[in-house]
Amino acid sequence: MTLPDFLAPRQKRADQIVMDVAAETGIPISKIFSANRTRQIYRARQYAQWRIYRETGMSLLSIGRMFGRDHTSVLNSIRRIDTLMKEAK
Repeated sequence: MTLPDFLAPRQKRADQIVMDVAAETGIPISKIFSANRTRQIYRARQYAQWRIYRETGMSLLSIGRMFGRDHTSVLNSIRRIDTLMKEAK
């Protein structure tokens, strides 16, 4: 098994998660991946990154590369969504 074959299922799952988040939020996939910083869009982006991290186990670096961001930005997204989830309880 080559490395790309090993990673392929995770990537497909991550892509599916982004599509699910786009459908849930009504925000186009292109905007989720954009540099747009409006609250509605960056929250959807953060939520997508959080779900990918929690559901696939992809590294912060891999998720960051997928979204064109640094791993620390992904870490911030994960922490922010965790905080919002705790506050919502």
